[in-house]
Amino acid sequence: MLASLERLGGAAARARVHCEPDERMMRIVCSWPGALDTSRPLALGFTADRDIDGVVREFIAERGGDPRPLS
Repeated sequence: MLASLERLGGAAARARVHCEPDERMMRIVCSWPGALDTSRPLALGFTADRDIDGVVREFIAERGGDPRPLS
């Protein structure tokens, strides 16, 4: 994700992200399932993201082309 942010948003956007362990968040994320059955939503017409660059591009577009975080 961070490499995609840097590719699409530039080094300044990447530099704004700081990685710090957060025990509370880790407990939440570790409780999520490792895999999901997406056959039903796909059958209903939903589509899966192809790659992380597409997700980051969508985020930037929704922000009006500005990759800086919300503040």
